[in-house]
Amino acid sequence: MKLVFGVILISLNHLIQNEMQAAVAMFDETMTKALPPQDLEKMWPLLQVQAGEFEEIAASREETQGSFRIVFITCRFKMKSLDAKVVFDKNNKIAGLFFLPTYLIPPYIDTTKFHEEEVSIGEKPWKLPGTLSIPEGKGPFQAGMEHVFHVMNRRVSTAAHRKNMMVSGTKRPMP
Repeated sequence: MKLVFGVILISLNHLIQNEMQAAVAMFDETMTKALPPQDLEKMWPLLQVQAGEFEEIAASREETQGSFRIVFITCRFKMKSLDAKVVFDKNNKIAGLFFLPTYLIPPYIDTTKFHEEEVSIGEKPWKLPGTLSIPEGKGPFQAGMEHVFHVMNRRVSTAAHRKNMMVSGTKRPMP
């Protein structure tokens, strides 16, 4: 993780300093073709128009999908926070770069009342990933099931599910 995080810090620094050629040097071949320096040079100012000037890195987390390591870096800008989703290939080159809305757990969710586990149902190519929220303590507990149609919305949909399942540790029926 240290090497990958170092690459991310260097890449973000190159973006902030408007050193696009240096930022692209860390991309793999496919990513370099998809987002060449001249396009990256246009993207960064547009991002700052929407989010404001970059202020700091607030948090990070890592996932693995197949041979790819995915690191989410929560970047605090002047007007809002965004998650930089940085995808690394097996050679620790950047194979994907996305800026997504940051999901923050709402204050009404008591995270001490449950824990989560990543799960999947089925087999490739129809494997469906999910997040299972499991209440803490002795049951019985009410259960609900949610089918998420789009992987990009998974974190947001999971939060809505949590809101319906547990509000301040109380059980409510699912709608």
